[in-house]
Amino acid sequence: METGVTRWIGRSVVSTMEARRKNRPAGTPGGSRTNGTPCCFSPSLDLLWLQVNRFRFTPEQAATIKEEAKRLESTTAFVRELIDDHRTMFGLPGIQVELLKADMKNLKIQTPREYVRHLLALSYQTLLEERAVNRKSGKR
Repeated sequence: METGVTRWIGRSVVSTMEARRKNRPAGTPGGSRTNGTPCCFSPSLDLLWLQVNRFRFTPEQAATIKEEAKRLESTTAFVRELIDDHRTMFGLPGIQVELLKADMKNLKIQTPREYVRHLLALSYQTLLEERAVNRKSGKR
């Protein structure tokens, strides 16, 4: 349920964003400043945006969020963990991240998510091959 404060903050953010779009420098496509940052957001407005927006999840996604929030004792902690894992490739040391990103680039894989899926598929394939070898050697 939306409170009066939430409604007011939401309208304030929208009106601020609209005013900034109207006052953007001429010749900046899409409303971005010359330094490449969007003209309608500042770090404080980004945080406010996160606070006033609601997100929709499937029942399965909601159940996962609840389970992980219980484990970490906070939904915020779970969301922060997801974001940190995404930003840091699961907290790996910098040298490993550099090598993995170079491998991603060589394989022409666009996102870390796709790359992790690729690595898991390779690991699964190796496990299947090992099982096949073990079965053949056990039958002899």
